[in-house]
Amino acid sequence: SIGPIVTGGLLEGFWWGSTVLVNVPVVLAIVAAVWAFAPASRDDTRTPLDPVGALLSLIGLSTLIFGIIEGPDDGWTSGPVLAAFLVAGVVLAAFVVWERRSDHPMLPLTLFRDRRFSTGAGVITVSFFVMFGFFFLITQYLQFARGYSALEAGLAGLPASLAFLVFSPRSAGLVERYGPERVMALGLAIVA
Repeated sequence: SIGPIVTGGLLEGFWWGSTVLVNVPVVLAIVAAVWAFAPASRDDTRTPLDPVGALLSLIGLSTLIFGIIEGPDDGWTSGPVLAAFLVAGVVLAAFVVWERRSDHPMLPLTLFRDRRFSTGAGVITVSFFVMFGFFFLITQYLQFARGYSALEAGLAGLPASLAFLVFSPRSAGLVERYGPERVMALGLAIVA
């Protein structure tokens, strides 16, 4: 909930790149805190990281998001947008192939054989895609159609953030009481 407000405040007085650079000291502080205070893993096997899988997922998702963001401006059939989608498709396919063959995958694809896991992951993916799309569009609507400043648009999103803060921690209890199917259906209906 603080992100859009800080971003709006920075955009009021600084270059748009300040919204990216403000995160650098935060990330460095978090890395230092994890390095200093996070306990060692209890996993005796010390499973190695999957840097190739991480890099493939980063490139694939970044190019996909680039294509989605640039599509409305450049046109969905423009060269850069089609190239971004092509690169995203090839790299994400390579990610799937790599993860299937890796001894220590970043994302074990066998997890998706469990219908409960794959349905839950799908619901979360769709929900977040819709939510971030909504935030992206509502911010533009508030600024360009309603005349809000960047800071005012950030503050206007505060009620939604507070609603997430209040209701999200209660979802596990609702699942225990009513079952995952009903809770997911209600959640998707609310998102709709």
